[in-house]
Amino acid sequence: MAERLTPKLLAYDLVQASEPQVSPDGTEVIYTRVDVDPETHQRRRELRRCAIDGADDRPLMDAAAGASNPRWSPDGATIALTRSGSGGNALLAWPADGRSDPRQLAQSRNEIGDLAWSPDGSQLAYTSVVDPTEPGEPARSPRVRVTSRLDYKQDGRGFVGEARRQIFVVAAAGAEPKQLSTRSFDHQAPAWSPDGRMLATSVVHTPGLGAELCVLDVSTGEAQWFEPADSRVETYAWSASGAEIAFTAHPAGDLQQQFYVANVASGTTRRVTHDLPSLPVGAGLWLDDRQLLFQAVRGGASGLEILDTRDGGIRVVERWLARNGPMTWDRGGNRFAFGFDTLTDTGEIRVYDRSGGTSRVITANNGAIFAARPPALWERFDIKRGEFTIEAWLLKPPDFDPTRRYPVILDVHGGPTGHYGYAFMAHQQVWASNGFLVVFANARGSNTYGRTFAQQIVCDWGGEDYFDNLAALDAVLMRPYADPERTAIYGYSYGGYVCSWALGHTDRFKAAVCGSPMFDLLSCYGTADYAGRGIEIHLGGRPQDIRDEYIRRSPSTYIHHATTPTLVIEGEDDQRVPMNQAEQLFVLLKKAGVETQFARYPGGSHMFFAFGIPEHRADFLRRTLEWYRSHLGSDDARPPARRA
Repeated sequence: MAERLTPKLLAYDLVQASEPQVSPDGTEVIYTRVDVDPETHQRRRELRRCAIDGADDRPLMDAAAGASNPRWSPDGATIALTRSGSGGNALLAWPADGRSDPRQLAQSRNEIGDLAWSPDGSQLAYTSVVDPTEPGEPARSPRVRVTSRLDYKQDGRGFVGEARRQIFVVAAAGAEPKQLSTRSFDHQAPAWSPDGRMLATSVVHTPGLGAELCVLDVSTGEAQWFEPADSRVETYAWSASGAEIAFTAHPAGDLQQQFYVANVASGTTRRVTHDLPSLPVGAGLWLDDRQLLFQAVRGGASGLEILDTRDGGIRVVERWLARNGPMTWDRGGNRFAFGFDTLTDTGEIRVYDRSGGTSRVITANNGAIFAARPPALWERFDIKRGEFTIEAWLLKPPDFDPTRRYPVILDVHGGPTGHYGYAFMAHQQVWASNGFLVVFANARGSNTYGRTFAQQIVCDWGGEDYFDNLAALDAVLMRPYADPERTAIYGYSYGGYVCSWALGHTDRFKAAVCGSPMFDLLSCYGTADYAGRGIEIHLGGRPQDIRDEYIRRSPSTYIHHATTPTLVIEGEDDQRVPMNQAEQLFVLLKKAGVETQFARYPGGSHMFFAFGIPEHRADFLRRTLEWYRSHLGSDDARPPARRA
């Protein structure tokens, strides 16, 4: 039997490579390598540098330096980066030849990020948090927190009050940084116009779901705003002439991004697509005055697509059975780099050559681990329900034996307009590696399948998407090696909603793990960091207008019917789906006499299980695995059931 992936290995031993930055001449890549220090159990971030083909891979700066966010200057002579430590945060400029020490350009007690060089290399834009209410000296006792705004807290940041990310500009030669933005909203990812006179940014103006495209004049700070205002801007890119900006945004009440083009001179916006079939990721590259090359996820897989900004036509250029991170490219727009995951690999960097249409993986961080402990086997399958085809995947143990019978775990994704696909998920891998079949589907309501499919979730929580997930499970249970008497369910966030919904509607599962569940929609509406806006869109109104619908769609209404042994999981600092939701689920399950445990992770934000501290990630993996083992066992030697 092959060695199995363990919770400890998945939480501590895997290396993640990310943030690849292609040099302007296309000959080198700088990237960030993240691992866990075996002594301190803390994450280490090390900047590394290699040739475009992966050769001569070496440290750029020691991990102890606390450096991150590397960015090449336009001429490739300087590397900007940030450094954090006990003395605060700093923005540095370092000669790319390494012959002299880095120069400090700016410092802040708060995080510095979103670095962007001006086209001529004379200036750097960046973001940092500014709190106009923050006193100059530390308070002797905790400050009283007072607010009059809905977006007073954010997941991962906690109580933010008036503190917001603002845009700063600093001369590369050295000078006092200038705060360019002033409005009390988070400003994100500044992007320079080709002439260096303006910066485009998305400005978060509505709690959780609203961001508007804004262009700032670098000399005056004057702001220009673009429609649609009641939207959520996600990506944007200047045309080569600087006359237009292509951007994606969710129209009001729409769950699918669409492309728009803003005319900077006139201040007008035109909508380019009406049913974009994919999900754009990161900024795109204008190839000429009408074609935009962008990265997107389509059907759970990443690829490169080209948008015709005049007629809205889309052409798929490349598609990988992988999930890619944001990409960067050289000045000629020929060589691209991005981090990626697949269902059998994680933590590597891929380089794509557009001229030849070829790609190669230039790192080898986890190959030895996976050679010794193979990831899960996988297959993709379809289910037809009504007018929709539902895409689903099945993971099998790496030593899968069709003569055995295996317990099955149904994993429901969050969002609700999220998606699963060709990505390495530690929790799925640890279950499959240890003797479980794991099935997951992109039920209706998932994104990466177009507008119509995504909109099916509106006013139908716990409806057809729930049955899509059950249909994926049932399709697997038709196979002789899947044991219908030993099935379980897992869900987190909206997946936790579906899981807790299932608890009150069926007794078919022998075990459940329910993480950060949206359980009681009335109380979730008033306590989540998005101030209920998402629930309004999905359910069709506010609680005072459709109170009965909130009650009817809440799993809490039906949980007294539950019988399934359930492990409840929650990060104690989760502001996206706050702790009170998991607490209510736990109490009501106990009151119903259901076998229940409640695992709470101090300091954990909404996504602690994926991005939290290694100890908590390892505990999450171990605890869920043990819960399923104790209630379902694992694969055994029983022969397959006979079929008529």
